[in-house]
Amino acid sequence: MNLILDQFGQQTKFMEAARPSRQRTWQSSAARDFDELVSQADWATVVGASRRLWANSGVVRGTIDQKATYSVSGSFVPEFQGQDTAWGEQAKAWLSSWMELCEVRGPLFDFNTVLYLTSVAIDRDGDGWILLTETNGFPQIQSIPAHRIGQRDNAARVAAGGYKGLRIRKGVIFNKVGRAVAYRVLGEAKDGSEDSDVSARDLLHVFDPSFVDQSRGLPLFSHAVSAFRDISESREREMAAQLLLSSLAFVETNPYGGPDPDDVTIEYSSDGTPSCQSFEGGTVKFFKGGDGSKLEEVANNRPSQNWQAFHDRLIRDSLTGTGWPLSLVNMAQGNGTADRISLLQGRKAIEDRQSLLKPLAKRIINFALGKAIDSGILAPAKQWWNWNLSCSNRLSIDLGRDSASLREEIKLGMKNLTQILAEEGRTREDHIRERAEEDALRIKIRKEVSERYGFPIDPPLN
Repeated sequence: MNLILDQFGQQTKFMEAARPSRQRTWQSSAARDFDELVSQADWATVVGASRRLWANSGVVRGTIDQKATYSVSGSFVPEFQGQDTAWGEQAKAWLSSWMELCEVRGPLFDFNTVLYLTSVAIDRDGDGWILLTETNGFPQIQSIPAHRIGQRDNAARVAAGGYKGLRIRKGVIFNKVGRAVAYRVLGEAKDGSEDSDVSARDLLHVFDPSFVDQSRGLPLFSHAVSAFRDISESREREMAAQLLLSSLAFVETNPYGGPDPDDVTIEYSSDGTPSCQSFEGGTVKFFKGGDGSKLEEVANNRPSQNWQAFHDRLIRDSLTGTGWPLSLVNMAQGNGTADRISLLQGRKAIEDRQSLLKPLAKRIINFALGKAIDSGILAPAKQWWNWNLSCSNRLSIDLGRDSASLREEIKLGMKNLTQILAEEGRTREDHIRERAEEDALRIKIRKEVSERYGFPIDPPLN
């Protein structure tokens, strides 16, 4: 029972949220499955609104693009973890070339660009989709837009095909235990004749889950769509008012309520009464005054401080729900402690996004390597699938302080070289190889110069 007695002996609700109120409008119950709360039509509406926000709002686009840039740039560099290091070197060299041509659309969409666009899609559209495919035996991938996954009706079960009878929601096909086993890809034909159900083994789906039972992801700013619509409309109207005020240069008050009738720049209204005077692209308005003449500028105090403060508050509230610090977008605090807290928040958001993208990147790399082995490009090897991907999140407001902190952590044994290099988007093997190359080049050049001038150069050669 969720009822208790109040001081008058009447039954009341234990939880205030469960108590009805006549002052509030009635709302349907939200204690239902996610796909019942957010229908296919509602989901499509929110995604469309989110795309428009991203295309037109600097705050929204800046937040989503910054998060993707910091999460992907300098990250996801593969390093082989198996025992056959010679094979690992060969495979890494092949992967480096493959990553430049991995997308079916061409080299413009290399591996890092695909991951960047996937991160943007997760926040802008709610989902990221990547198809594992091949071209004449060469492994490739293809990014699929979120609106291409769905269904043309509200059927709860698949009507035909290999997945007949299974549950389907928003284009996601589930087995009996609720695991996604396939996805419906919508073709160009409006009648659905080109639609196909693609196995989850070949089509990879990634999103930030908020409900354990949701089939599709929600855009990052889905909670703030209405707020940004209001902000946009308010700005448009304020801009219209600004343009009207900007068209007025001066106001002249005189006993006659008009300009000099011999002035050729005067514009008259339809009844012959002088209305305004053109002046350098602006206008001078005339009004009759009873206390003499004067010429004054039009005061323009728009937008007001209250208007700006209210808009800033709406933006702050909207960004609070994204997990991305406002100071990284357009409103830095200017306070060392506050900025460091924001920086920590940004790093955690980057780590969270990288933890979402890393399994996806590994799956793609293993797919490419498996195809390369099957086609004979690479020889089989034990633990060929055992790769690690470095992830960098080097956000800093004081590089000197961070470097000093790293040195102390190394001295205390709290961090090692591998961890530090991973934060910079580099691998231990590449770092050691670069150091060895530098040492070898230094010895070679010292020897050449020593022979040219006929005397040894310190330090002595071995």
